[in-house]
Amino acid sequence: MERSGINGTQRCKISVIVPVYKAEETLSKCISSILEQSFPDFELLLIDDGSP
Repeated sequence: MERSGINGTQRCKISVIVPVYKAEETLSKCISSILEQSFPDFELLLIDDGSP
């Protein structure tokens, strides 16, 4: 999918936002699962909400 941007045509990008709070036991599996998806054009944002 394409859209018109300031500098011409740009590809749409998907942002995958993962809220993270005390996720040290599951974070690696979560990230691996996301990276194994077939769609190549995305950004992965891990947002830590003040984990101790």
